[in-house]
Amino acid sequence: IKGKIGLLTIEIKKGRVRVVKSSCANKICVKTGWISRNGEYIACVPNQVLIKLVSKKKNKEKVDFITK
Repeated sequence: IKGKIGLLTIEIKKGRVRVVKSSCANKICVKTGWISRNGEYIACVPNQVLIKLVSKKKNKEKVDFITK
């Protein structure tokens, strides 16, 4: 995937995804590891890339995030 500052390499396998390589400095997107659930995401802020899993199945849960 081409981002703002360079490339990201992603891997998609068995219903999950991860960032394998990134041109960003801190590699937080790589350190996030595999995601596999509806609504989970991987963000590479320097590259301005967001990978979000979206299920075709209707989500029964009405709450996305809870903060305090």
